[in-house]
Amino acid sequence: MYCGFAELPEGFHNDVEALPEDGLVIFPRSFRERAELAMAIEAFAELVGLDRVVFLRAESDDRLGELLELTIQADYISLYASILRGSDPLSLPFMDRLKKLNKAYERVLGEARRRIEQGRDPSREV
Repeated sequence: MYCGFAELPEGFHNDVEALPEDGLVIFPRSFRERAELAMAIEAFAELVGLDRVVFLRAESDDRLGELLELTIQADYISLYASILRGSDPLSLPFMDRLKKLNKAYERVLGEARRRIEQGRDPSREV
């Protein structure tokens, strides 16, 4: 199942024409979104059909809480979509093959392991 991401309003210009007929659009909505953007999102939903659009809203009214809630909601949607399609959501055979072919990944992973063995936290070093 294809999943894409587009920042708004730019996504309205580039991605709307390529939206498949059976595509579902998931909109994380913010309590901070400007009125103009809210109107554009509502117009888009009306254009593609309200039955093809899902709006996600967070209960939190602070920025970090909102971001975390929306991220978790999107993660669960992905997890359940995989399960409903009969796929193992934890199996990523294509990504496993890509990691084996990608020499940069191998180099970064090796460097992180080396730093851990030396007792250094690789996430604190850039």
